[in-house]
Parts: sequence; C-alpha cells; structure tokens
Amino acid sequence: MMGGTAEMRPHNGLQYFEVKGWHKDAGTQIAVTSAADIVTARRIISSQVSALTERCQQLDRNLKKSGTFDAEIEKSKTHPSFDLTITKGKAPSPATWQPLQENSPPRQEKAPRDQSVVDWLTTNSITGSTYLTCGTASQTPLCAQLKQRDFKIVGVLSGEGKRQPVESGHPDRSRPQAGSLAQWFADTPTTARADIAGYILDATATTTDLNLIRHRVLPGQYVCTERYSKVAEGFASDWDGRIIEWPQHVMFLDPGPRYLDPLFIPNDRLHETNWPKISVVTVSYNQAPYLEDCLRSVLDQGYPNLEYIVIDAASSDGSQEILQRYAPQLSRLIIEPDEGQSHGLNKGLDVATGDILTWINSDDMLAPGALRRAALAFLDNQCDLMVGGCERITENSAEVTSLHHPALPYGRAVPLGFFEHFMWTNSWERGDYFYQPEVLFTADIWHRSGGYLKQHLYWAMDWELWIRMGLAGAIITHIPDTIGRSREHEAQKTTSEQRYLHQLKNILLEHDDALSQLQQSSGDLPKGEIPDWINFDPIHGPAHVPLSLYQRIWMLRDPQRLHIAIQHRLPEPVKTQIKRLWRLRHPENLRAAINHRIPPRLRDYLREKRKSLRYDLSGVSFINRVRLKEWTRSRELLVKAEHDAQEARAIRAKLETEIAQLRLRCTELSEQCLELNDRIAKSPDEEQSTAEVISESIANFATKLLFDRTADLQSRQTIAAYLAHGNTVEDALRTVAIQCYSEQSKVTFAANRRLLARPVAMPELSATEHQRGEFTIIDVGAEPLDFEAHVYAALPKYRPSLIIGFDPTDQDAPKVETSENDEALRCEIRTLPYFIGDGHPATCNLARMQPTSSLLEPNLTLARRFSLLAEALEIVESRAVETRRLDDVIAEQNISDRWIDFVKIDVQGATLPVLKGARETLSRTLICHLEAEFTEIYLGEALFSDIDRYMRELDFVLMDIATLGRQRYNAFDVTEDRFFHAGRLLWADCVYVRHLDDPEKLTDAELLKLAEIAHVVYGKYDVAAFALQTVSNRAESTVYDDYTAIWN
Repeated sequence: MMGGTAEMRPHNGLQYFEVKGWHKDAGTQIAVTSAADIVTARRIISSQVSALTERCQQLDRNLKKSGTFDAEIEKSKTHPSFDLTITKGKAPSPATWQPLQENSPPRQEKAPRDQSVVDWLTTNSITGSTYLTCGTASQTPLCAQLKQRDFKIVGVLSGEGKRQPVESGHPDRSRPQAGSLAQWFADTPTTARADIAGYILDATATTTDLNLIRHRVLPGQYVCTERYSKVAEGFASDWDGRIIEWPQHVMFLDPGPRYLDPLFIPNDRLHETNWPKISVVTVSYNQAPYLEDCLRSVLDQGYPNLEYIVIDAASSDGSQEILQRYAPQLSRLIIEPDEGQSHGLNKGLDVATGDILTWINSDDMLAPGALRRAALAFLDNQCDLMVGGCERITENSAEVTSLHHPALPYGRAVPLGFFEHFMWTNSWERGDYFYQPEVLFTADIWHRSGGYLKQHLYWAMDWELWIRMGLAGAIITHIPDTIGRSREHEAQKTTSEQRYLHQLKNILLEHDDALSQLQQSSGDLPKGEIPDWINFDPIHGPAHVPLSLYQRIWMLRDPQRLHIAIQHRLPEPVKTQIKRLWRLRHPENLRAAINHRIPPRLRDYLREKRKSLRYDLSGVSFINRVRLKEWTRSRELLVKAEHDAQEARAIRAKLETEIAQLRLRCTELSEQCLELNDRIAKSPDEEQSTAEVISESIANFATKLLFDRTADLQSRQTIAAYLAHGNTVEDALRTVAIQCYSEQSKVTFAANRRLLARPVAMPELSATEHQRGEFTIIDVGAEPLDFEAHVYAALPKYRPSLIIGFDPTDQDAPKVETSENDEALRCEIRTLPYFIGDGHPATCNLARMQPTSSLLEPNLTLARRFSLLAEALEIVESRAVETRRLDDVIAEQNISDRWIDFVKIDVQGATLPVLKGARETLSRTLICHLEAEFTEIYLGEALFSDIDRYMRELDFVLMDIATLGRQRYNAFDVTEDRFFHAGRLLWADCVYVRHLDDPEKLTDAELLKLAEIAHVVYGKYDVAAFALQTVSNRAESTVYDDYTAIWN
C-alpha cells in the first residue's frame, strides 16, 4: 500500500544461482523452484526454435528473391558462444520504499437528516450528468431515482469481468472482458473520464474495483458505495478526503493524493512528498525529426524527482544542435560515437542513479503523467516491473492507430515467470506481453538481471532483458493507464518483414546453453511437476474447431478409424486434439482433462459425456450397435461415391471427344482465315465480306469450344481479331478466356459500360461558371490511352482536357496528339515512355495478359487456386528497367501552375511506391482513382490497409470502392449460369477525394470540378450536390439550384 514499507516477499522455496560470462564480469541471477522448471523451459525453447527455423528459412528466401542484402541479418545468423560459469547465489535483499506522505485522516460528516443521497447528488451535480456504475449497481433503487431526475447511468461489469484466456493457456495471462471497469479505464483517456460525475458501487463491488479507482478520481468526482459493503470499508480505511454518511450509503469526495489522479496534483504540492527518483535514458542517432518531441514528452512530465540522461552517437542531421538547446534541462548529455543502440543504453543506465529506470527511444514518447502513474504503481504494489498501455501513433503524431495492453491482470502483482517468456509464437508475437515504451523497472531488478543489455543484439535486446528479469524472479504489475507512445515510420527497426527472426532464435539458443549448464549443476533441486497448462507445440495460428467435430471425434473409438481421421486435411491443432481425446477413454483421464485449459465448448461437452459413461453390458451393446450402424452408413456412402466417380469419368471422356472435334474444326477454319487474309491483302474490297463471315464463324466455334454456350458480341469480336492477326486457335482461345470471361474482366466491362451510360446528363450551368479551365488528367495505368473504356473517358466530352499517360513500350513516345470531339472540345494526349515507380532500378515482368504485367513478381502459389488467374499472371518475359518518380516527370511537363483534377493509378501491386514518389503531385490533386489489393497477388506488395493509411496522411478521404475484383476458386470452376457466383474479393478500384470531409479547404473551381467528376464518372449525384451547395453557400450563386432542378 502506498505510504508503507515493503515487507519481505515469500520466496516460495526459490533457490538462487548466478550466471557469469554473458557480459564482462556482470553476474545474472536465476531463481528456480524445481528441476521441472528447467525441463519445461528447455522443451519450450526446443519447440520455439523449430518453429522459428522454418520462418527464418522463409525470410531468407524472400530476401533472396527480392535481391535484398541486410548486413544486420547476416550478422544475426551467427550463434555466439559464451564461456559461462554458474554458481550458487544468495537470496536478494528486499527493496524498501520511502512513504510518499503520511496518512492523513479523512474528514467525516453526517448527512443532513432532511436530505437524501439522491437530493444531495441533484443539488451538487449538473442536471444530465453521467454516473458510472459497477456490477449490478445500475439496477439499484438509487440509480432508478437518478434516472428519473434526468441523470445518465452508464453500467460496466465489476473489476475485470470474466477474463478472456489467451492462446498460451497461462492462468495469469488473460484479458479483461469487454465492458468491464478495467477495460473502460484502459480505453478511456483522462480527458474523456472528466465527463463522468462520479462512480456508484454496490455490495457486489470488489477490491479490484477499489484498486482500479485509486489514483484515477478527478477533482469534483464522487465515489458512492453502499454503507456496509466490503468496498466501503476499503475506501474508508485510507480515503484522504471528505466522507459523508447516510443510513444506507457513503459518499467519498474531495480526494487527496492517494485517490486523486496524479495529473491533477498541484505542482506546488509535488515537492511536499517523497517521490522515488526515476532515471530516464534516451539514445539518439540521426533522428532529428522526432527528437524534440521525445525530449519534450519527458521534460514536460512535471515529475519532481527526475534524472534525464541523453546519449547521442555523434549525429550529423542536426540532432546535436537540438540537444545543445535542451542541455540545461538535462541531467547529463553525452555526445560521442558508440557501438550501437545497446552500447549507448548501457552507458546511460550505468550512470543512472534512480530507484526506477527506463529508456525511451528518440522516435518514441512518454504519455502525459506517465512517470507519476508509474511511481504510484511501484509504491502501491511493491513490484519489480510496472507496465501500462502503449499507443501506436502515425509518423506525424496526428493519429493513434492502435492501443496495446499486455494480457496481465490489472491492479495486482504477479510473477513475471521463469519460462513463459520463451514462448515467442504462443505469446509475445500475439501481443500478450509488453512493448518497450510502456515498461519501467526498478534499479534492483536491473542489477539482479546483470545490469546490462547484450551489445551484440540489434533488434531484440529488450526481449532478452525481460527473459533475464523473469529468470531472476521479477514481480510485475499492470495498470490501465497509457504510459508510452510508439511512432510508426519507415526508418524504424521493427517492421512487418520480421528481419529479427534469426536473432530471436539465437537468443533462445543462448539461454538453452545456460539452462543446460544449470541443469547439470543443480542436482539438489526438488523434482517438481510440469504445469498442466503448458502446451509445448508452437502455435502457428488460431483454428476454429466446431463442436460437431468434437462430437464426431468422440465416436472414433476404433484405432483404425482414428488413424484414417488423422490423415484427413485437418488443421494441426485439430489433429492434436484428436490424439489427445483418444487417450481420454478412461474416466480418470477424462476428469483430469476437463480441469485442463481446453476450449470451453469442448470442456462442457466432455463433462456431459463423462456423466453419461456407463461401462456395463448394456452400454457396450449400445456402443457396438452404434458402430455397426455407422460402418453400414459409411459403406453405402463409399459405394455411391464410386458410382458417381464412374459417371463423371464417362462424361469427361465424352466431353474430351467433342472438344477434340471442335478443335479440329477450328484449326480448319483458322487455315481458311489465313488464306483469306492473303487474298484480302491483294484485293481487300472484293473479299472483305467473306473474311468477316469466316472470322465470325471461327469466333462462334471457339466460344463453343470454351464455354459450350452462345457468346456475347465482345468475346466473338476478340477471338476473331486474334485469329485475323495470325495467332493460333489455342492462343486465341486462351486469350479470350483470360480477358473476356475471367471474373475481373466481366466486372470491369460491365462497370465501364455503366459509367459511360449514366441516366442523367450533367446540367448546363451559367456561362461564367462553366468557364473553369480544362481538365488535367494523369493516367499511370495498364491500358493504352486510346482505350475507350477508361474510367474518365466521359470527361473530355464536358470540357477541354489534357491527359498525360505512360507507355514504356511505345516506340514513338514521347508524343503529343490533339483531337476534337463532337462538341468541338480540344483534347491533348501526351504519351511518355517511362516506367513510374520509386525512382530505383526494377524488373518489369511482362505477363501473358498484358494488363497484369507488373514491376513485382506474381504470387503464383496463390493464383493457381483461382480460375485462369495463374494463366493471366504467367511471366513471358522479364527485363531490367529504370523507374522514375511521378513528381520528377510532372515537373518536366510545364504544368506547375495547374491543379490536377484526376489521377488514375493501376500498376498491379506497385501502387504504394508510385504514391510515395508522387507526394508533391498529390498535394495539388483533387481525385485519385487507384487499384488496391486485399491479398498478396504480387509478392511483397502493399495491401489496401497500407495504401489507405498513406492516403489519409495526405488528407485524402475514401469516397467509394468503384469496382470489385473477384475471382472464383478452382474448386468450383463451373461455367453454367445457374452455378455462377461472385467469387472471392481480391482487389478493388478505390476512389479518394482530397479534403472531402473538410470542403472549406477546397476552392470554388475545385468544388465545381468535383461536382462534374462525381456526376459524370461515378454517378455520385449526392456528392455533386454537396459540392455545389458548398459553392452556393459561400457566395450568391445558383449552381446548386440549377443542379437540383433536374431532379424535380
């Protein structure tokens, strides 16, 4: 409890050893209870190393395929050897804490006799205020009366609710239930908590509720409890404010430092208390854009006993100048070259003198009030580590993308664990433990763990430190407040590529070496038992196992049938469950299994089965009858399946014969067509009609060969054109199958036809408003510029247009073409011979279907699962090319004075590199129409989530998903119409509009163009009306009235 002195914590039979040899002469403490702990840890390490080895091999293949060389990865592949010595150690002395301040008695008052608690709250609260209730308090008469007086009641579950277990199965590793008080505090920032007038607790409240409310009551908030409840006694024992008593309720108000949120303790009173000294270390190297934010986040904490140490490795990007400005506010500033991040941290932590330590990287930040909250957590719980929440923020700190909390209980101290931290795939990778910015630890556990970070580690030095702290017997507590803020940016070490995998594996091997020696030198340890919740199989991914599967597994008593079942294509976790269930036929084994951490639905099912187990003759007879019935049914199904297979083989043979005949006929017609082409060349006018007849005939036969049904006009024309150009029948058929009848093409052609045939024409606006200049369109796409079905094809019909496109294969580029349409509007088309990308050399992979060519390699493993997708993506040629940034190219086109109205990007997986090379262009772009994938069709491509995040950073808002790209799985490759279905969504065309949610930032001209494009291209009549209404509201204009008149 805050204000007390730490008592000796029970060692629970711990024996202590000391490991030397990892870092100079520093000794690392290991606290172990039994030999089973060591055996468990080594078995976990063995399984994790096996899983990581497979992933390391995949990482190496990916890097090799992309031509990437990373010196740190190559260095991390080496497993360093250490000359370790292990000796018996002594139990550590307990840490002692000075009291924050002396306990001050509460000021107790009797409530006025003529005023009930409801009357008092009505008098002292603003009408309509909100009260937060815990447990069943929202159902009490007190809350009912408050509702009648127009107060709002928000109910949450008491404490942590029903905690949700995590995959590792650890009994102390779980997450609070959604809607609980703990989750509410974790999700609600302090500014939002101010909307709560007070907390109401009934007799069902627990000490967990009390611990959660401690240090989180804001000025002016109340805590109301039932008078004779346990939680009321808990509050009354150390409440340091006013207490008003009614016959049935007690009101706690005006909290002091023990319950007041530390952010609201007045600065002039901070120095009246004995705050423990906290040392914060920041290491910096060439991160000037983020450095000042980091420094300010620490210095602005207002913590009265702070030691701030900054280590800079001789940065050359302006960081030193920033540090010199802040030098007077720093406890120590060291600027000199070092040997890496771990070396710099060791230098800073070696000179730190605080009772509590932490480090914050120069691209991260501390949350407001983090140090005060951390200090109070250490004083309340007498722990070695304290962990809170961590916000993931964007590069410019403008947005919180996620909030992380570890799967640890709130408000109570638990052991960090001897072997739990070796579970990387089962626990750490799933976010069950902590991120570095959200952790603080005592100087005592730092020195017991060796007092160093391993300097040969580039990525995972913090994880390795937490492992050593766990081995040293550390105690940890978890609070629901946000402590750190981790910045996401391109230069950070932690990336989605997981380049740290080799280092993780070697860390595990290093500790396995130490545990092996410990096993040999600790013969006097008690044997102990392996915990029943341990699962030594590394978790590869969650698998949903329906209850019906467990019911079928239960009937698999016969070993032969069980063996057959295991051979089925089932997820690995399901196979493991089958094998375990087979051993549960004995009632005692079944009872033991029910107590294990198995899925709740399976546990309930097994309990019912155990109740119904009967080992008498009638039961055996019943089981035999069931087995006979199942065997007979299985035999019938097998005979029917064989009969169906024979029929299918006969149908297939018949179809193959028909196809062979059709192919022969198509070949004959193709020869006639080629012969006729020669004759046309000599006398084109005379033979033209005959050529059209034969081409049409070939198209009909080819379509029947492919689809066995009447073709539409588009497919007939496509096949005829390919045959007329001398292609073989087989190539023509393959091409039309890919381009005309793949799911994406069907959707695209239909969408383009709809876009070009909108039912309502754009109305004519007043002459002065219509003279708004020409459209400027940039097309970075897969189709030639003269392709009529472009999404923006209708725009040149409304005003003069400049279209800039790219065709690296065009031998005549660069070129400029000028034309006039039926409305005599000028359209200038500039075709440039560049590959657009990030400005670096790349490889162009030309695909069989030209629009699917890409600068990335296709993911053929995925594509082969879908109908005709692998054929479309098949690479026919690869060649090295030079790419250019779109910003550089546009700068050469002398259009710097123009706003760009429409940008289309269709580059087959390379969308994000193009966007990053077009930042300047996009800053003056109105609408961006781009293609984004939802799964990795091309290896290494950025998916929709990455693209959407980048576009939002540039103030673009997603207006619509115009076209959905679906593809059918081969498993259901049926072409009859009655079996047709959409298939899986793989990609889509996304439409982004700049400042759509803040139209006041757009000029009138931009809004008018937005209205035209929304109306003409996308049929978004509401968006068009919204844009025109914004223009009309700014000045006296009739454009909105003109537009809405056409709908009346």
